[in-house]
Amino acid sequence: VEEYNVIKFNLHAHVHPIGVPPGQGNQFLPSILDSPSISTAADATAAGFYMSNAKNYVDGNAVVGGYAGYQFPIFPEPLGANADARVVPRMKYTLSFDGNSCRSAGYWWAHATCLYVGGLFEQYDASRRRYFPGRTINGHRTCRIDGYVDCPAGTGCSPHAWCPRWERSDCPGGTWPTACHTSLKFTNFKASLTTVGAMHWGNRGIFETIEVHDIVGGPSLELFGDNAVDRLLVTCRTPNFPAQPPYCGSSMAAHEGDERAVSCTYHDKRAWEARTKVVTWYDTAMNTLFTDTKIRQCDPAAWAGCSNSACRSSALVEFTAHSDEHLPEVMSLTAGWDLEAATGSANEYLFEFNQRDPP
Repeated sequence: VEEYNVIKFNLHAHVHPIGVPPGQGNQFLPSILDSPSISTAADATAAGFYMSNAKNYVDGNAVVGGYAGYQFPIFPEPLGANADARVVPRMKYTLSFDGNSCRSAGYWWAHATCLYVGGLFEQYDASRRRYFPGRTINGHRTCRIDGYVDCPAGTGCSPHAWCPRWERSDCPGGTWPTACHTSLKFTNFKASLTTVGAMHWGNRGIFETIEVHDIVGGPSLELFGDNAVDRLLVTCRTPNFPAQPPYCGSSMAAHEGDERAVSCTYHDKRAWEARTKVVTWYDTAMNTLFTDTKIRQCDPAAWAGCSNSACRSSALVEFTAHSDEHLPEVMSLTAGWDLEAATGSANEYLFEFNQRDPP
């Protein structure tokens, strides 16, 4: 429930989850309950900065490590000592998120990221809370109406109901007032050596002057809802990307008995062998505008250690189509793209259609 805090020029490093973090490839992850071994379930996916209320000033900070670097989880209502507060945290928008950076985050999950707008924390029963670390259907619902307010005329809600939470029984029809809509805004953000630069499971987002370097699998930005991205710079591989050691690759069998090979996990191998997508366009509930985007050094043929078929088939733009009815339409638009040494011999993978049925 805390708002208008100023959080500036801090460093969070060597951030590790408690217990066994959920992961691998699925978007939807199993829920976690508070327990004697983990008193706060969300610690299973510990982040450098964990902001249950976005309405604060978060500027000039840095994170190294973590399940995510910066996380904005979804709180449908306050918990614990603040349970009676007349606030709807999931409605809150950012006052400022500017000049922050993150590296080496997102190791445990294929959708984990330096900047994560997602995960849901709620009261489960009288004594325990429940945390959903992965994708949630009803994400952030950013709104300019503050908290617990009278419903505007014509919404069909009872007086003093929490109007923007349309899933409540006292708000039939779930009509939002026109003045409600606003966005989570992120500016001048840098992410590197991460699975995904930024993941946004919410209604509306604005991303301005964003840099993503050395992505592992990608995409650089994974955005649901209505989003505007301006001045995005992506470097798929920089000279700083670590070389794949021989005991952690396709030749692992030749190193049987080597302790280093035993410690090489799925997550380690994924750094070099994953198929990388710079931008993924989904076909439902997404409207994204990319302007002034620069993509460079994304030719897998030039990447050291990229020898398996998945890595070699990396693509700049992937259309994830569940049918032939929704793409390309006008849900994702681009303007002012600059591809600098982006494709090379892999030009055939500039656009990739990943679909269940051919068009």
